Amino acid sequence: MNDRDGLSLERIVSPTSSAEIAEIVRAAVAVNDAIYPQGGGTHAAWACRPTRQGIVLATQGLNRVLEHAADDMTVTVEAGVTLGELQSRLKEKNQWLPLDAAFASHATVGGALAVGASGPRRLGYGTLRDYVLGLTAVDGLGKLYSTGGRVVKNAAGYNVHRLSVGAWGTLGVIAEATFLVRTLPESRIAVAFDLPNAAASERALEEISLSRLRTVAVELLFGDEYATVAELPPLTGGAYARLIVGFEGDASETPRLVEALRNLLHAAQVEQIAEFVDDGAERVWRSLTESTRHAEVRVLPSQTIDAVETLRTLDSESRIDASAGDGVLNVRFSAEKAASDADPAAFAQFIVEQARPAIEALGGNLIVRAAPNGAIVNASARFGVVGATLPIMRGLKDRFDPNHILNPGRYFFTDE
Repeated sequence: MNDRDGLSLERIVSPTSSAEIAEIVRAAVAVNDAIYPQGGGTHAAWACRPTRQGIVLATQGLNRVLEHAADDMTVTVEAGVTLGELQSRLKEKNQWLPLDAAFASHATVGGALAVGASGPRRLGYGTLRDYVLGLTAVDGLGKLYSTGGRVVKNAAGYNVHRLSVGAWGTLGVIAEATFLVRTLPESRIAVAFDLPNAAASERALEEISLSRLRTVAVELLFGDEYATVAELPPLTGGAYARLIVGFEGDASETPRLVEALRNLLHAAQVEQIAEFVDDGAERVWRSLTESTRHAEVRVLPSQTIDAVETLRTLDSESRIDASAGDGVLNVRFSAEKAASDADPAAFAQFIVEQARPAIEALGGNLIVRAAPNGAIVNASARFGVVGATLPIMRGLKDRFDPNHILNPGRYFFTDE
């Protein structure tokens, strides 16, 4: 995060406790320095650029698993613990935190909470917000506070531990978190099919939805970058999209679910091309989670194909991973649309003037995730109009960070 837009962010501090974080923030308040929390840096490109001089507060030194109450299905960890380490520790007790995490060997718990990380299997398991029971954090005045699990109800009546998920550290520097965990599934299977056209895709998705099969992921992949996930070959000649469906659960149950899906789609004239089991299925979800995307689109699940068609009309070479079960589309635009060397503002102009209005016409929204190198994307272009919730969010921001020193400019508070 150094020297972006002429800002000097070379000062890096690495606390090893929540008390040290509080001291650092109080010292920053005294001289009006900004604080930029940083975990593993795996999602740094998802935010806007810093707008004030300040200090990078690296959390990797807070790397302890504080308590794993396996019988209670909870775990408490410091913010700098990597997701890979957390999952390894939980696996010792046949448990896991149900989260598809990109680059888990580097991504930290605090960073995942701050960006609201999720992946394809949120359809079956929910998001990180569903599993966080409580947080300990340091607010913008350098005061330590706890919210959620094992503490009294927090001030203002809000579930601040859940509001902090996806808030980019603007409500506090996360120091510790307590999560609900689950038992590891005995069996994991991902099944791939190629779909000949949009009509067949609509029918396949409808059949899956009406069947009430217990899927953990239903992904539609468009473009070879996504279609070749987990070393699958490119889309077969003339194919419209690739469908990957996941099942997890008892070892006796998942094969029956796969067979039911296979029969269901065979009746719709769609044939299976591949099956991935256990570690193979994990590779599929990891590949999709770590695939580069420029934007995230959210629409009603019933609008998934319409959203895909709309985007590919604007950019026929775009590559899209559409989570059809919950209407989340990860989009990588073509080199032409993402080009920024000649005109760094062109990408943002394309988003603001074409892509976002087209998605909003479907009742959805579009957020820029990783802008192409050199592209200029400010908060309004990146996040769009936040709407009626903005005053509430500003009120919370003012309460927890009255001087606005926590991650200024990185989120959507455009007056910073």
